[in-house]
Amino acid sequence: MKIAQIVSTFLPYRAGIGMAAYYYSTELVRLGHQVTVLTPQYERGRNQEALEGFILKRLRPWIKYGNAAFVPQIYFELKKYDIIHLHYPFYGAAEAVLLFKLFNPKKKLIITYHMDTYGKGWLKWFFKMYNSVIMPLILKKADKIIVTTMDYAQNSIISQLLKKYPEKFIEMPLGVDINVYKPKEKNIELLNKYHFLPSSRIVIFVGALDKAHYFKGIENLIVAFKRVLEESEYKDMNLIIVGGGNLIDEYKKLALDAETYNHIIFTDKIKEKELVDYLNLTDMLILPSTDSSEAFGIVLLEAMACGKAVLASDLPGVRTLIKEGVNGYLLIPKNIVDIEEKLTKMMINTDLLKKYGANGRKLVEEKYSWKKIGQQLNELVNNL
Repeated sequence: MKIAQIVSTFLPYRAGIGMAAYYYSTELVRLGHQVTVLTPQYERGRNQEALEGFILKRLRPWIKYGNAAFVPQIYFELKKYDIIHLHYPFYGAAEAVLLFKLFNPKKKLIITYHMDTYGKGWLKWFFKMYNSVIMPLILKKADKIIVTTMDYAQNSIISQLLKKYPEKFIEMPLGVDINVYKPKEKNIELLNKYHFLPSSRIVIFVGALDKAHYFKGIENLIVAFKRVLEESEYKDMNLIIVGGGNLIDEYKKLALDAETYNHIIFTDKIKEKELVDYLNLTDMLILPSTDSSEAFGIVLLEAMACGKAVLASDLPGVRTLIKEGVNGYLLIPKNIVDIEEKLTKMMINTDLLKKYGANGRKLVEEKYSWKKIGQQLNELVNNL
C-alpha cells in the first residue's frame, strides 16, 4: 500500500514524534509498503530525498512558529496515497488533513495521538481553544487512533473521546532498535574527553532543550543534582545533559549559579551513533518531566536497551515503562527533594544499578523492539 506519514518534526531534529515516524516508515517499508514522509522544510536544502527505502518530502511552510508549520499544500499531496497516517499534534497540517478527509471520506486515516498540548502564556489559551473545538473534529474523522498507552489516553484530554468512540482506539507502544541500542564497553575517548574515571558515577538526561519542550524539568534536575553533590560523601558524580535548543543558555546559567558547573556537562545535539556511546558511558538515565506533555519517553527505552537503570516522573504513559524496584523508580513530578533522594539511592549502589539495567534490557527485548511494533502496525494497516 501507499502510505503517507505526516509529521511536524523529523531527522536531523531528534525528538520523540519524529523518531516514531522514522521507525514506523522503515518497518512498513521492510514489510512491503511504499512510504512517503511529509514534513516541513525548516532549513534550506533538498526538499525530497530517499531514506532507507522511503521517500522524505519536505514542504516549505507558509508560516512557521516553533514546531508548528502552516503547510496547506499538503492537501494536494494526499490524493496519491491509500492510507494517511497523521502524527498528532501537527498544527498547520492537521487541519488540511481534516479537510481532505471531509471531501474524501473513503480514504483511510490513522492518527497516532502522541501527546496533549498545554503551553504557557498566550499559547495556553490557544491550545485550550484548539483542544476543545478543532482537535475533536480531527480525531472523530480518524478510522483508527493509535495511543502509545491506554493509561495516557484515559488520563488525557482525549479521555472523553475514548469513552465515546472506544472502537477507534488501539494501544501500540513506541519502540527501540535493540540491535543499535545495546550494552557495550565504555568509550575511552569519551572518558578522556570529560576527564572521567571508569569508576565515576554518571547520570544522563537526553531531550530537546527548546521552548516546545519546556516540560522536561531540567531546572528541577539541576537543583536536585546540586543537593546530591553537596550532601553525598561520594563526590565523583556527574550529570550529562544531551540536547540542543533555545533554552540551553538558561540551563547553563542555572548550572553555573548552582556551583556544580564542573560536574554538569552540556553536549548540545549529537548523532544517534554517539548517543549509544553516551548512554553506555553512564550508570542511569533520568527523565524528570513536569506534566503530561510528556506522554511516553522513547529515550527511556533507549537507555534500558543499553542496560541502564532509569528514573522517570510518575506521569500517565511514562510510568508504564517503569517497574519500581525492577528497572528503576518513579519520581514525583516537580518534587526536587524526591529527585534528590532517588538519585542518591541509585547512584551510591552499584549492584542496584547493574540489576535494574539488566532487567530493563530484558523488558525491551520482550515488549518494545521496533520489529514487534512494526508487525502490529502492519496488521492494523492491512485490516483497515
